[in-house]
Amino acid sequence: MTCPMESLGLSSRPGIGVQKVVRSKFGCSVSPSNQSRAFFLVVSFGRCKFRLSPESVGLTLQATLGGIAADFDVLPLSERVFRFSVSSRLVGFHIFKLRSFECLAFKLFFHLWGSGGPNWVREWISFCQEEDQAWSVAGRKRADFGRNFVRKDLSFANAVKGKFLTGANSIPILNQ
Repeated sequence: MTCPMESLGLSSRPGIGVQKVVRSKFGCSVSPSNQSRAFFLVVSFGRCKFRLSPESVGLTLQATLGGIAADFDVLPLSERVFRFSVSSRLVGFHIFKLRSFECLAFKLFFHLWGSGGPNWVREWISFCQEEDQAWSVAGRKRADFGRNFVRKDLSFANAVKGKFLTGANSIPILNQ
């Protein structure tokens, strides 16, 4: 019988290495044993050769970081973005500093959770306010409203016959 990690083409070697470093530096596991003291991170996938689900992401995190897949408590945020928990804040910042991991089967990136994840509404409102401040409304001056810009005494033909045009536009029209 094959292990679920092997069926996804994952190797546990990187996770064992990270788990050893975390255990020696912080004296704990990567995955949380007590969810009340968990620290949340976000993982986003640049590419992946298998279908992403909370279970497959947990196995990917186990292969990449060590720990136990089920303890990461993976939740989907969007198509290729998931929230997961680690055992402590120190472990979370250690993983965040790793930035990314890449192998033949996938490429992933680690992000801080940031007070509940990205706040798209707040960012959109801020963007709209910046755009409103960057633009000014163009309008006519009051003095221009009463003026007539059409010169009835000058036709297009008279303008072309005269020396009003310059450069490439100065070729006169021949009268036939």
